[in-house]
Amino acid sequence: MAVLDNIVRVQISISQAATENTTFERMLILGTKPAAQAATAAAFAYYTSLDQILDAGWVATEDVYKAADMAFSNGAGGVYVVPYNSETSTALTALLDDALNEGGWYGLVTVGVATSNYSTISTWCETNHKLFGFSVADNAATLNPVGTTNLYTFGIAYDTNGTKNAFIHVAYMAKCFTYEPGTETWAYKTLTNITAGSYTKTQIDAIKAAGVNCYALIGGRTVTYDGATVSGEWIDVMRYCDYLASAIQESVYSLLASTVKVPYNAAGLTAIESAIRKVLTKGQSDGCIDGTDFLENGTSVPGFTVTIPDITTISSATRATRTLNGVSFSARLSGAVHVVEIVGTLSE
Repeated sequence: MAVLDNIVRVQISISQAATENTTFERMLILGTKPAAQAATAAAFAYYTSLDQILDAGWVATEDVYKAADMAFSNGAGGVYVVPYNSETSTALTALLDDALNEGGWYGLVTVGVATSNYSTISTWCETNHKLFGFSVADNAATLNPVGTTNLYTFGIAYDTNGTKNAFIHVAYMAKCFTYEPGTETWAYKTLTNITAGSYTKTQIDAIKAAGVNCYALIGGRTVTYDGATVSGEWIDVMRYCDYLASAIQESVYSLLASTVKVPYNAAGLTAIESAIRKVLTKGQSDGCIDGTDFLENGTSVPGFTVTIPDITTISSATRATRTLNGVSFSARLSGAVHVVEIVGTLSE
């Protein structure tokens, strides 16, 4: 558990606060160790160029190099890499635990890792609030090897005719991580160095029914479709919920740590409310949270509300613990339009 969780606990119904120091635009590549130095490769490192990948021992023909190249080509400023060498499920989990303790990343992609390990990785990511992406050949007997339960796992099918297409999940995550959390949708994105499949509607529907995404030529454009995790939840929603929880946590902690004292009185509670509102207001300006709507009768419906307890209802015993309970908020996500249905009439 992150240290901040002991000080500021934030729970959002669809998610919770991500690991302390999470950077929501960085990914971790879990891939095979360099063949030339399999026994001595570093356990965890951050790379900002392909030259650094080469200096670490990988060569241009190895999957980690190809994955890093794909990430950089699609906008990643850097990638974390954890070398992997066919560890057991237990050892694999320990490897990911070590990477989690290093912090600084939110998305996990695999290259050269057996499909049989995907369920272990998916479960680990579900527990630790990390996004896991995998690719699968569009002609594979099983398009979804992890099932349709987990919220944090997404798959994307690729056309086997493209030489680099097996790294489509890396390109997909890198591309969408270039956007601020909540400002994006993972549908209709064009990827660099990836070729799209010429799928029929029936084929696209079958891929979607399996719980994975695809990259297809639709309406003359090559785009991703349709931006969901294996559970059916939108990938951008999961990312933003984690970001929002983390941002609120950090905002309230900043108040506590930068102020001589936040008094346990009406003024102190209002200061905490303001710290939460600051984050939610930014969400509105970023287009992640709705602004105020109005009903037909003119009644306003705010995009978010923050509720703090009335100080007069809090007992002296509770105040003596210096723990504030009963703070809550609700917010309406702006969402995204993926499908438009239009009915028209022509007349002479």
